[in-house]
Amino acid sequence: MMKNWGRAAPAAALALVWASLALVGQEAARFWDAQPYGEWTMEQTLQVLTNSPWTRPAKLVETGAQQLGGGAQHYVQWYSAQTVREALVRLRNLYGAVNAEADAKFLTTPPTAYQVFVFAALYTSKGELRFLPLAAFDGLTAEELQQGARLIFSSQEYSARPDRVEFVTDPKTQQTVGLRLLFERAREAVPPAEARRGPVRLVCPTRTGSVSVTFLLDEMQRRGQPDL
Repeated sequence: MMKNWGRAAPAAALALVWASLALVGQEAARFWDAQPYGEWTMEQTLQVLTNSPWTRPAKLVETGAQQLGGGAQHYVQWYSAQTVREALVRLRNLYGAVNAEADAKFLTTPPTAYQVFVFAALYTSKGELRFLPLAAFDGLTAEELQQGARLIFSSQEYSARPDRVEFVTDPKTQQTVGLRLLFERAREAVPPAEARRGPVRLVCPTRTGSVSVTFLLDEMQRRGQPDL
């Protein structure tokens, strides 16, 4: 009996070590739950804004011969989420733009609608995120985008069009650098996204095709509560 225990002990200890490492890895991956946003590093902040449950690299499908990506990566971001808004404030602070009063007002005034933001960007040689003109939507009107875009809740067989579409322009160049799709949170006889589970897919038309991305609602949470 003691022999068997002696053989099993190293294996049990090893399994315990691996389990502990996995737990540490999960906690590190969800730093937004473990640390206040004011302690996030530049790397962590950019992770929230480019590759997290709230921001997903998007797939740009082009049906024409002309390539509109221009080497940039397209992203779709659940902009109304508090985690994203905290990351935006933190990024400004890390770049030296600190306005405590404005930051507090921005973070304590939640948007009345779900806001989904589409943008294109690339990392510079200095590791900075550089926003680029959103050429894929050139020539499309807000009405055309409103009619063609969809949030598709696949598990519940429900989809919604945006209630409003806004173009975001660079104040210096006047070029379009973002597309904001707004979906009202309260719809008659329709459960809000917070009450849903599973994947939700955004599909939006471009000039020569479409852009799409899938979010996982179960992962878009802060300390067990939906963050949308």
